[in-house]
Amino acid sequence: MFIIEALKLVEEGVATPEHLDTACRLGLGHPIGPFALMDAVTSNLCVQAQEIMQESYSERFRPPPLLKQRVRAGYGGGKGKPTRPAPVGIPSRIRDTARRRRSAAHASTTLSATIADV
Repeated sequence: MFIIEALKLVEEGVATPEHLDTACRLGLGHPIGPFALMDAVTSNLCVQAQEIMQESYSERFRPPPLLKQRVRAGYGGGKGKPTRPAPVGIPSRIRDTARRRRSAAHASTTLSATIADV
């Protein structure tokens, strides 16, 4: 409900997302504002959760049009970033393992160079 109300305030032009995040942190003592939270958990997840709550409880939980537009436009990822489909044919666990190996190789190369300099 927190995110729905924040989106409605932005739609009505009452405040900006930045102002609402600041107001919730400073005025209400929340550790994170509604838009920062939405970026952390992704807009896609927010829409899914709100649709489930709408079906279970009432129209009061209907996802705001602004949020649905954001997801339809491809900005369902966290931090307002576009969602990127995974490359076809490469399972995510293989991509992630390769990325970790490259990072580890880079770290060991950097460490070797530092030791050689000493």
